[in-house]
Amino acid sequence: MAKLKGQTIAVTGGNSGIGFETCKVLAERGAHVILMGRDEHRCLRAAEQINGHVKIVVCDLADFASVRRAVERIDKLHVLINNAGMHSSQYKETVDGFEQTLQVNHLGHYLLTSLLLPKMSSNDPRVINLSSRAHENSPTPDFDDLNLKTRYRGIRAYCQSKLFNIWFTKTLDEKYPQVQTNAVHPGVIATGIFRNLPWIVRTPILKFFTKTPEEGAKTSIHLAADDIDVSGRYWRDEKPTNESKLAKDAALARRFWDWSLKATGARWPTVEGANG
Repeated sequence: MAKLKGQTIAVTGGNSGIGFETCKVLAERGAHVILMGRDEHRCLRAAEQINGHVKIVVCDLADFASVRRAVERIDKLHVLINNAGMHSSQYKETVDGFEQTLQVNHLGHYLLTSLLLPKMSSNDPRVINLSSRAHENSPTPDFDDLNLKTRYRGIRAYCQSKLFNIWFTKTLDEKYPQVQTNAVHPGVIATGIFRNLPWIVRTPILKFFTKTPEEGAKTSIHLAADDIDVSGRYWRDEKPTNESKLAKDAALARRFWDWSLKATGARWPTVEGANG
């Protein structure tokens, strides 16, 4: 618990679900929490329910300009938890021209992390990316159509984005070994991410197969708060576990990093210990 005293931790999607529970516990344990979300009123309501030091920062991951404005409101950081995620049954493009699941679940976080990295403390900086076991169901992505514009299916877009979260984690760890970076499968959680599924599918999933948001937040909290000497791994139930064979493909992960770099216009910082 003492480790969190004076620590500043940012959590995207912090106004509900796993993100809210993560913010709640970290604040109660003494961290200075930056609760990030796209709706200011919902973020304020969430902050009112948290006992501790909480700062609200509006950040719409579906809008790169909003991400850049959000970073301007953050002075320093010790831990970044890229928690926000979505699923949509309908194809929709963001203001930046990308399929919304791809941008919210990956590209927005990719840009956010690149901008916040220079503001992160040199003493044990950490990045935690929420992925999912759903990544195991992603086929090899088509780099000529990562937006899935010609053959969109909501579940494919979601599974693919969760694969991207692990690729991002592994390449970030490779390029910035001084930053402890890990990916998390929180479990199947009873949150609003299921709202777009048909009720005949949604009801049995929520009734029989899900964890509570409190349970789902445990691994993120563990990686943010406890003494951990592991990086570049995929975690489940507070332990490192195996990801899919595709998720381990370092060459594809690096290729995807380069694609993300071009897509976002991100400029990753040159810092001591980085591998370029």
